[in-house]
Amino acid sequence: MPSPSGDKPRVLVVDDDATVRGVVADYLRAAEIAVTQIGDGNAALQEALTGNYDAIVLDLMLPGIDGREIFSRLRAVGVDSSVLSC
Repeated sequence: MPSPSGDKPRVLVVDDDATVRGVVADYLRAAEIAVTQIGDGNAALQEALTGNYDAIVLDLMLPGIDGREIFSRLRAVGVDSSVLSC
């Protein structure tokens, strides 16, 4: 997955379960992917809007706003990062 900037790909991992978040992040880092982890829906939305991520791994059940709402809001403002929801 090439990054638009030519650097390491950047992935945002959003899950309220710290263990799940950590396992996914460790797997991605082993593949030389830059990872940011967030466990709250509101904070994840703000980060996704400003972070220029190549992909977002998005839990659907989150505190604050849920993953479906985050996805809808990102698409509404033109964020086109690939999103994998779980």
